[in-house]
Amino acid sequence: MAVCRKPEMDLLSVLTSKLRVASQQQLSMADAGWNERMVRMLVSRRLLASARFTIAVIDAGDEPFVQWQPGQSAPDSGSIAYLGRRRLSQSQRKSQTVVWATERAAALVGGIGGKLRQPWQVSHDLGVASIYFHLRRTAEHAASQWISEDIYRRDIARTTTEKIADAFLMSESEKPQLAIELVGDYSAARLRDFHQFWSNRGVAYEWR
Repeated sequence: MAVCRKPEMDLLSVLTSKLRVASQQQLSMADAGWNERMVRMLVSRRLLASARFTIAVIDAGDEPFVQWQPGQSAPDSGSIAYLGRRRLSQSQRKSQTVVWATERAAALVGGIGGKLRQPWQVSHDLGVASIYFHLRRTAEHAASQWISEDIYRRDIARTTTEKIADAFLMSESEKPQLAIELVGDYSAARLRDFHQFWSNRGVAYEWR
């Protein structure tokens, strides 16, 4: 396997440890080196895979719906569930080139790669990516602490019943400091369960 340059290795690391997917537009805006030419080259080497989807585009990089800290009262789950459903219903559908890492990439840089998991969730996963790329622009240290749901499930979760968030910011001792969840077509009960789980463990969270 040919040696990758640093921009290529950085992109592969993002797509194996921080995100499930990203759109070509997100990548190009995040780093000028992550352009279509580089992505096509990584696809040709079977380190990335890509496909085109027409999906609802969710940009959740702005202020979160809720920033909960231990000691605060529980948020209004019903209101947040409504906001999430409304945003989804009002989101424009656009054609997007979506990119993800392969098992070959994971073998090279670590992390997780492979087939596109749950293709019907691509819109949700791109919304999660929008949060990560916002942090890369505005809070570089926080972005460096970010790990994906899949990495958390594989390496850190203790039981299969954990209410695993879409992403986590981890401390140096590999403990979750912040759980980040993109609110989609969620019920109030699902959000209450999420709050109960993480508040019982004293972990702050954001609903985006």
